Amino acid sequence: MDNHYHAVLDALTKASSQNAELLKIAERQLKSWEHERGFYSILLDIACDNSVDLNIRWLSALCMKNGIDRFWRKSAPNAIVNNERAAIKQKLLNSFNEPVNQVALQFAIIISKVARFDFPKEWPELFTVLLNGIQATNEVHQTRALLTMYHVVKTLASKRLTADRRIFYQLTASVFQWYFSTMDTSESFLSLKILRKLVVNGFKDCSKEPDAVRFLTLIFQQIGPFIECRSYLKNRGNMFETCEKYLVVLIKILRDVLEYQPFSYVQFIQPTLECSVMYCFNKSLEDRLFEKLIVQFMNLIKGILVCQEYKPAKLIEDTKNVLTLKAHEIKVSFFTFPVLKEICEQLLSRYFLLSEEDVSCMECSPEEFASDEGGGESWKFSLRPCTEVFFLTCFHEFRNLRMQFIPLIGLAAFDLYDEVDFDNWFLNTLIPELRTTDPCYYIIRRRIIWLIGEWVGVKMSPELRPVLYEYLERFIAALFHLLKEVKECDSKMTVLHTLSLIVDRMGTDIRPHSEAVLQYLPQLWNNCGDHNMLRCAIITCFVHFVQGLGTLSESLHPMLLPMIALSTDVSQPPHVYLMQDGLDLWWAVLENTSVYTEELLSLASNMMPLLECKVENLHICLQITEAYIILCPEEFSEIQTFLSSVKDMKSEPIDLVLKVVETAFIVCPKDGPVLFQEMLSFVLSLALETMYVLPISLSIYLSLISRVILHNQVIFGSILQKRANESKKMLKLYLVSF
Repeated sequence: MDNHYHAVLDALTKASSQNAELLKIAERQLKSWEHERGFYSILLDIACDNSVDLNIRWLSALCMKNGIDRFWRKSAPNAIVNNERAAIKQKLLNSFNEPVNQVALQFAIIISKVARFDFPKEWPELFTVLLNGIQATNEVHQTRALLTMYHVVKTLASKRLTADRRIFYQLTASVFQWYFSTMDTSESFLSLKILRKLVVNGFKDCSKEPDAVRFLTLIFQQIGPFIECRSYLKNRGNMFETCEKYLVVLIKILRDVLEYQPFSYVQFIQPTLECSVMYCFNKSLEDRLFEKLIVQFMNLIKGILVCQEYKPAKLIEDTKNVLTLKAHEIKVSFFTFPVLKEICEQLLSRYFLLSEEDVSCMECSPEEFASDEGGGESWKFSLRPCTEVFFLTCFHEFRNLRMQFIPLIGLAAFDLYDEVDFDNWFLNTLIPELRTTDPCYYIIRRRIIWLIGEWVGVKMSPELRPVLYEYLERFIAALFHLLKEVKECDSKMTVLHTLSLIVDRMGTDIRPHSEAVLQYLPQLWNNCGDHNMLRCAIITCFVHFVQGLGTLSESLHPMLLPMIALSTDVSQPPHVYLMQDGLDLWWAVLENTSVYTEELLSLASNMMPLLECKVENLHICLQITEAYIILCPEEFSEIQTFLSSVKDMKSEPIDLVLKVVETAFIVCPKDGPVLFQEMLSFVLSLALETMYVLPISLSIYLSLISRVILHNQVIFGSILQKRANESKKMLKLYLVSF
């Protein structure tokens, strides 16, 4: 493709256009060239050409990056040939003068991907060129080389094979000290990020490396000055932001060493705790901190508290590792009662209070406020969930900590089980507070509702639960109105899951309250578009409603059957997301139906493809099949077709299928064996192979054959004769075996 530069450039130009037709044509053209020799060299030439439009250059670099992933490895199909690989590597090493940041970043990532495959055996000069580039006098050249070095180090640090680890250890030993010396240069932030990867992944035990120990010690010395520097740089744009990023990376380095080399970190536990507690829980320093830094500090303390390597055996004298004992002693000596008391007071007075911003968000954007309250791993990034998880960690680790405040008692419900008389508190304090109608009291009411929700499943007498039931009707009505008002998909799903739980717990008592909600759910289903997770929540809600309404749910069939059809039709893309919930709804509908309809029977056509391609849903599919057999045995002739594949199944699924067949024999004792005559021949052969059949399986086979003998001797005789003919044995011999 050496002469196709302009053709590739034209295709990339079309691919970057807003015209959908041109875009499709360009994508097809570029894909057809992926296996052509010289294609990736042309892409790199275009990406390096400063006269080409920036968007096209960036797109060319992106295509190049994707191609490296797929075709650089020598064993890959249609791999890039050796001479082209050599030319690409040479050109990449000459790209450090790239003036555009976005393109330079792509070049750095491309070089790192190539290095993952080729360094050091096939690209030994890489680090020499990078180090020379970093020492260059040209500022752009120096910055690009340092950026590339960061991505190369990051990529090599992620390799986990023993040989790769050994190479990275050797690399770290040769460059760590040099990078440590560049910490006071203009590009010290990138150097710091490189050192982060080297110190964590480049030493087997960084506590035994003097340079690594000096580097980690220097971090504690720099935290204070950088916090002061940030205060000085306030309102100074980029420098202020860079200072914040620098501080966050400093703490992340400590956190990474703690996580990946906990025993190496023991000597740094004391300064870490002193520094973190001083800055997080000293009110005089409150105005100098920012949220991301506080989160990093608290997660660092939490990491020390939960680290398994720092926890001795129940009998301390049984602990064999000296470093474990040392770490435990440091923790115990540091977290004295006054320190813990101060931490809890600061959590209450600073971190657990709703700020003006929180209250404003609650009033103006309640959905956003609810979604931001935490969950998953939000404690790693957000302050409120971080402080809550930090408090819980302290409570687990230091059982002498007892704080009778609403937020703390709610969070630590399980830990305070024996400490709080919740029944008395609920009746004499919380309920009267909850009944206060003052509009200004809504924040406290909200926290009390949350608190009751945390405790009701932990320690609340069943006799007291009726006190809450008086709110149930209003609560369901409020949920219904909330479901109509919220706009965010996540909020709707949360309301639907809550509603599903209530309907499930109430059972048939939901009937008086169901009409209003059931009027809105179909409208919500029609308007949810391609939000399949929202569809799943709606279907789950309907499952519980059908179970609660019983046979009264038959009036909902015109609405429910199309949902089931969409969810269980393997030719429809949404079935991937809706299958399990759709099958649950199908089973609930059949379970609560007294008389079948043609529409319900027509759904059975979806069953055969399900059994063919969805083995994990076999059990519920067979339950549905069995329900059809009982509900409409004569009309449900589809069963013969989709149960006929039993010969291809393993023993356990065969047993499940044959139990359904037995149900068919019970319902239709004479006609059932006729439908399954072919299958019965196979069952007979299984029954005769007594050496390889489990007793429980054999009982199922014999039960089926017994029913055939009892109700249709003609079929049984024909089956025996067929097996005798196939085995070339006389019928009499089969009868003897049987």
